[in-house]
Amino acid sequence: MLPIRALGSSYIKAIPGFLIYPLFYIVLLLIIIQYARAAGVEKRLWGRPRHAILKQVLISLFFGVLGGFVGSLLLLGVGVALSGSWMLYVWVVALALAFVSARLMCFAYAGGIVALSSLLLGWPKLDISSLLALVALLHAVESLLMFMSGHLGAIPVNVKNSHGDIVGGFSLQKFWPVPLLALAIIPQLLPDGIGSIPMPDWWPLISPHTLTENFSFWMIPVVAGLGYGELAISTNPKKRARESAAKLAGYSLVLFFLAYLSTKSIFFLYLGALFAPIGHELLVWTTSRKEMAGRPLYGGSSVGLQLLDIMPQSPAARSGLAQGDIILSADGWPILTAGQLEAVLLQSQGQICLVTNRGLRYLSAPLTLRDSGVVPVPDEDTNIYLETRFHSPFDFIAKLIGR
Repeated sequence: MLPIRALGSSYIKAIPGFLIYPLFYIVLLLIIIQYARAAGVEKRLWGRPRHAILKQVLISLFFGVLGGFVGSLLLLGVGVALSGSWMLYVWVVALALAFVSARLMCFAYAGGIVALSSLLLGWPKLDISSLLALVALLHAVESLLMFMSGHLGAIPVNVKNSHGDIVGGFSLQKFWPVPLLALAIIPQLLPDGIGSIPMPDWWPLISPHTLTENFSFWMIPVVAGLGYGELAISTNPKKRARESAAKLAGYSLVLFFLAYLSTKSIFFLYLGALFAPIGHELLVWTTSRKEMAGRPLYGGSSVGLQLLDIMPQSPAARSGLAQGDIILSADGWPILTAGQLEAVLLQSQGQICLVTNRGLRYLSAPLTLRDSGVVPVPDEDTNIYLETRFHSPFDFIAKLIGR
C-alpha cells in the first residue's frame, strides 16, 4: 500500500516553499490577466462584470491547491520522474504552438510532438514513458478541477452556432495555479529524498529506463498552470463542465495505461506518442461540434422574452427574476424582444409590474436594460455576438467521409 499519509505530509510541509517560488507568482499573474480580460468582455457585453476578479482568483487558488495536493499524490505515488532537459523541450514546443493557436498550448500536443521526434529522429533523448505518464496525470488533475469548479464564473454570451442562428449560451473559462510536488532523478545515491519514505515493492510503476547507473529520486516543487475553456449552449454550465471532465478523465486513463504498457513494449511508445495529441484533439473536436450543433438550451421563447441570466445584486436580482424566466408582459404591454422591455423601462416612472412564467415581479424604473441587470436571450435585433473560429484537421476528415 502507498504511504498516503507520509506523502500528504510531505506536500503540506512543502507549501511554504511554493510561496517563495518565483514561478508561482508568474503563473498567478498570468491567471489574473486572463480573468481581467474576461471581465473586460463582460463589461463590453453587459455594462459591468458579473464576477469580481479578486473573487475569481481566490476561488482558482483554492481549487488549484486542492488539485496540487491530489496531483502530487498521483505523481509521487506512481513514481513519474521529471527531467529538466526534456521538460524544457516540451515547454518550448508548447510556446511555439501557442503562436499557431492558443488552444494548442497544451502538454498533450507538445508532449506528443517531442515524443514522436525522439522516436523518429532520435532527438531529443528523453524518457518517453515518463513524459506520457506526466501528460496523463496532469489531465487527470485538470478533469478533477473541471468537475469541481469548471462551471463557476460562467459568462453569459450571445453565440452564432453551426446553424447560423444567434443563441444564448455561456463561456466557461477557468484557470488554476497548481503547486505540485514532483520527482526529480538524481544520478547518485542519496540518504534522503523519496527514499526516506518506505514505498511498496512495485514502486515506481513508470520506471525510468534511460538511466543505467545508480540514482535516487528527489522531491521538488513544480508549479503548473492549468486552464479550461469552452461554450455551454445546449446544456447548462455545470452539466457541460462535468460532462467534459468525465471525457477528459477517460482520455487521461487511456493515455496513462499506454504509458505503462510502453515500459514493456516499444509498440506502445509509438501508440502513446500518437494518442496523446490525436486523442486530445478528437476529444476537443467532438465536444465542440456536438455543443455547437445541439439544440440551444436558451434559444428564446415564442410567447415572451426569455432571460439568459441575471446580474447579481442588481434591481432585477432583487425583484426575484432568475435565469431562464420568461417575461410575458410589462405594465400590460406584451413583451417579445429586449427592445420592447427597455422601452417600457425608460418610459415608466415608478415600479413596473412584470408578468413572468413564474408569477408577478416588480422592477423599479426608469432604467436602461443594462442598469436593470437583465441579460436577455438574443433575438432578431441582436447585433453583438461571438462567432467561434474553431478549426481542426478532423473538419477535413469529416468532409471527406461526408459527415
